[in-house]
Amino acid sequence: MKTATKKEVTEALNTAKKYGYEMIVFQTDRVKRKSESNMPDYFLAGRGTLIFLELKLKSSRDKLSEGQKKIMNKIYNSHGIVGILDEENYLKIQELIIAGDTIELRKVLKQTLIQHKII
Repeated sequence: MKTATKKEVTEALNTAKKYGYEMIVFQTDRVKRKSESNMPDYFLAGRGTLIFLELKLKSSRDKLSEGQKKIMNKIYNSHGIVGILDEENYLKIQELIIAGDTIELRKVLKQTLIQHKII
């Protein structure tokens, strides 16, 4: 499997704008990001849905901090849609967002939270 880059993942998620979503990317500049240090990398809002996604590429060895785990757990427990993107699932997650299938999206993202011991 070809390794995805952060740019490719961002471009894939950006297609959701064509389907009524707005997207904020928090991970573009780590130096300026201190005030949002534990926020997930992507925030999408649209079609009656708020989605928080953290990108963790296996090739980068970037690990979740305890602060990231805590905020993602709080979002999940507040009934938010939240989870982890990686090389293997980002296209599936993009498809579910575009399709507006929030039930399946929640299931897929919940598995990522379990896998990373967030819930």
